[in-house]
This record gives sequence, C-alpha cells and structure tokens, in this order.
Amino acid sequence: MAACADAHRRMLDFVRAHAFEDAAQEIFFFRTMRPHTGGLLQYYNSLLRIELGRPVGSFDVLCSYYKNELDTITRFYEDNRFLVTYYRSGETFLDDKLFVRVDGSAGFFPDHAAHEEGHRSLCDGFVTALLANERLAAWLTEAMTASEDKPVSQGDSIKWTDSKAALVELLYALHRRGSFNGGQASVKDIARMLENVFRVDLGNYYRAFQEIRIRKMGRTSYLDSLKTGLIQYMDETDLNYKG
Repeated sequence: MAACADAHRRMLDFVRAHAFEDAAQEIFFFRTMRPHTGGLLQYYNSLLRIELGRPVGSFDVLCSYYKNELDTITRFYEDNRFLVTYYRSGETFLDDKLFVRVDGSAGFFPDHAAHEEGHRSLCDGFVTALLANERLAAWLTEAMTASEDKPVSQGDSIKWTDSKAALVELLYALHRRGSFNGGQASVKDIARMLENVFRVDLGNYYRAFQEIRIRKMGRTSYLDSLKTGLIQYMDETDLNYKG
C-alpha cells in the first residue's frame, strides 16, 4: 500500500510540474491514469478497514459482515447507474465535461487529499471509487465463497455442552495462567476465541464470573472436577499398563 501511495504521489507531482499538451491528454489523465493508482490505493485502504473490523465468530457472522460490505457497493452502483453505464460502455461524448480540471468544486466524489488540490475533475473521483469497488467486490465474493466451500473438519462438529458457568471458570483460569500470547491476551480475546471454537455465546461473562466468585462453596467446582477426573484416569491407566 505504501508503494502504491508513493507512486500516486509521484504521478501527481509530475503532472503538477508539467502542463498538459492538449485536452485529450488531460482527459486521459483524469479518466484513466489518476483513477488507476487512486483506485488501487482506495481498494487497499478499504480492505484494511474491513479486515481490522472483521468480527470474531461463526461463518454466518463473518458472511453477514462481508455481505453488508457488498450491499454498500451495490448501492453505489445503483445510485450512480448513469455514470457506471457511461464509463463501462466506453462512451466519450461527455468526457470534455467530466474529465477536465475544475476550480471551486470537489467533484461528484471528493476523495482528493489536500495535496491533490488543482488535480481534480468532476468525475475522476467517481472512476476511482468504481475501480476500487470492483476490486473489493471481487475480493469479498471470493472470501465468502472460500469460507463456504471450506471442507467441514472434524472440529466443526465440536460444540460445548457443559454449563456456561463451567466455561467461564475455564476462561478466567486460562487468562490468569497466561496461556495465550505469552500472557498478553485479554479476557475478551480469550472469550471470543472460546465462543468461536465451541460455538457458544458466553453472554455477560464478567457478571457470570462475579457470581462464581461469591459462591460460598465450590468456587472452582468445574476446574476441580477436571483435576479429579484426570487424576482418576491416570490412576486407571497405571493399573492397566502392562509395561
């Protein structure tokens, strides 16, 4: 993304230092050149935003998240149907109005940074957004399809069937032990991971922990049962070991 941003900046610097030879060259710049690098940059920025905001959860949760992004792109196409058709069909009869420099107007899609002042037309921002959205729609569709077509593993059939209180005990024990990310994982991080792996909604796990904490007896009943069961299994294994 940094390389793309640098290439875009250098292109604008070059255009700033060199006048267009004629209207055809100016139109080519605003219809083709600037949207190409700008569209790539906008695509990478959008992809970064989507991935940073990606929810932790089941396939259905992730699919719904991606679908909302696709719906936004669909609305963009619908709201700009004339311009989309004009650009994609290769029409040129309005190019001398849409793709030459304008003063005092942000254009239809004011995505230009301050350093791009003086290097904008009415519609180069639209083409930039269109090219970015086309790439983004393809990526989102592929991501949803890849997740949907992923073979079901044996682990996908594992579901937590013990009590939620038991899982909350385990959650806080794992956090206190520092078992993930060198002890840097938060309670929330671990909770989301457990919910995803075991397909369970822990709800207000903080409140559940407080209820566990104030128990008069057996505050770690689940963890105690794990220890007891494991020791018993080890003892039975020792007795049955033939050596």
